[in-house]
Amino acid sequence: MAYTINKTDGTILATVNDGVLDTTSSLSLIGRNYQSYGEAFNENLIKLLENSSSATAPSAPIEGELWWDKTNDRLKVYTGTAFVNVSVESSATEPSTGLSTGMLWNDTTNDQLYMYDGAAFDLIGPIFSTADGKAGFQQDSITDNLAATQKVASIYNKGTRFAIATTSAFTASSAPTGFGSATFPLGITLATGYKLNGTATNADALDSISSESFLRSDTNDTSSGTLGVLNDTGFTVGVDSDFNISVSGSDVTVKNQTSDGDIKFNVNDGGSDTTALTIDGATADVIVNGNLQVKGTTTSVETTNMTIEDPLLELNRSSSGGDIDAGIYIQRGTAGNAAVFYWNEGNDKFQAVTSSSAATVTSVTDTAKATIVANYEGDTLTINNTANIAGILIDDNEIRANNSNDSLQLGAAGTGNVILNGGIIVEDNEIRPVRSNDDLVLAGSGTGVVNITTIEATNLGFADSGITVTGISTDASLGGDANGVFSSASHSLLVTEKAVKQYVDRQADLYFSLDITGLTKTGTGAGTVANLLTTLAPVANLRPLTKAYVAGVTQNANTIATTTASVNVSVGSSTTVLTGVTPSVQNPTRDNDLIYRVNSGGTAWEYVSGA
Repeated sequence: MAYTINKTDGTILATVNDGVLDTTSSLSLIGRNYQSYGEAFNENLIKLLENSSSATAPSAPIEGELWWDKTNDRLKVYTGTAFVNVSVESSATEPSTGLSTGMLWNDTTNDQLYMYDGAAFDLIGPIFSTADGKAGFQQDSITDNLAATQKVASIYNKGTRFAIATTSAFTASSAPTGFGSATFPLGITLATGYKLNGTATNADALDSISSESFLRSDTNDTSSGTLGVLNDTGFTVGVDSDFNISVSGSDVTVKNQTSDGDIKFNVNDGGSDTTALTIDGATADVIVNGNLQVKGTTTSVETTNMTIEDPLLELNRSSSGGDIDAGIYIQRGTAGNAAVFYWNEGNDKFQAVTSSSAATVTSVTDTAKATIVANYEGDTLTINNTANIAGILIDDNEIRANNSNDSLQLGAAGTGNVILNGGIIVEDNEIRPVRSNDDLVLAGSGTGVVNITTIEATNLGFADSGITVTGISTDASLGGDANGVFSSASHSLLVTEKAVKQYVDRQADLYFSLDITGLTKTGTGAGTVANLLTTLAPVANLRPLTKAYVAGVTQNANTIATTTASVNVSVGSSTTVLTGVTPSVQNPTRDNDLIYRVNSGGTAWEYVSGA
């Protein structure tokens, strides 16, 4: 007999025949006498227990059926047409599927709750988003200085609390953020910098001060306190507003606003009204009627021209006599170090120098001596290092022409001669001793030497030698030929250092003892002794004409003669002695000594002699 399965509202869901398992719904409906019904029955219990948990919705749902959406971790209910969320939907974007009237959506981006009205999501609260910050009234708690909790109404905008309203006056334990005071009277207190903008017809007090304490603007009045004008346009005096004090940025301007009007500073000098300083309005000149004393570290005078009536200019006025340099310091800007003309107290001398020192130092550091163009008149002229006199340069103990290639001329007047130190006469192009038979000796002082740029001599002799030198030789062979024969060597030539070095370098010859069996002695290329030397001593490491001496050895072939027709040799326990065998061993042949050299181009070894 079939089962008729009814839903709660009385409608028939399915008719289940005997012995079958009906799948009209998400649960398996078991017919009478269906075998193995226990598995299907238990699975139905599990589906009910887990609300059909799956990544896909049940394929045959009925209205009111619950399904756990395993992909989104959401519990959903079937409305007869679709599964919709049972819980609040939390997401960063507005849901677009599974919508139903009354559905709640938590906007995780702005932390706001919305409800779906069947057409769109309406904001429930809060009225502000996370990005905009807290806004509107909110009840807050503030702990006062007695550790009691005070309930206040705070007003926020863009996350900032700018007002606190209270019905009970109190003092907070500390000033809330943004408020300059911890004291809160009855009413609304604004945070620092905020104001209520509008027009007040009257007030009990201004900043808690009685109106009688303020100066009148429509009549004469006095004040026992200080007077401040807190604006940049400043303070004006006079019926015609002649005098004005104003501020611009950090600058203060004191001005007579009348055309060409002066500004005068007067003092009571012993009962007499005396003008101490006048600023001329027509010329902008400053006139100081008394003495001017400037006290400070530095006085800067930035004028194009300065004239001083005083005939003597006093510097270093307050000197105590210590070692302090004093003088005139000239700033040269990007042209170089400053120029200084000063009295050097340590040397007791005037000095004209360039200096890297600042103008504030008391001891000048000289970087170089400056040039003074002037006529010199005095008792003594001392030149410590170098003097340029027209075309003559005097440098230490040397006198020479100042201009390149100029001659140095020392001349006497009339028929006179130039006599140096009473012992040497310079006449025309001749230098000779004054006294007869004296030697002419050129010698330096102390360890000094005589420097002569060029000597031209036909013959050069030495007192302790009978050899006369007639010239200078640059011959790197020192008179020798390629075979080392010095038939052209000279006894009257001096050899230069370069020639000697070249000769020594060429004497770095090489010596070899080689087996030259099968090699050609005189040729070049493969199979020659010269080619073997290229491997043993690469010419790139040697100088041209470097020699190689080779002791050559030639190996001769060895022979063995026998008189027997055949020779049997057995290897084992017995030994067979050969008879009738005559050996012949030849000794190597000693060849002649061979000489090779690197060619003049330095590119290869070449045969010289010995074959």
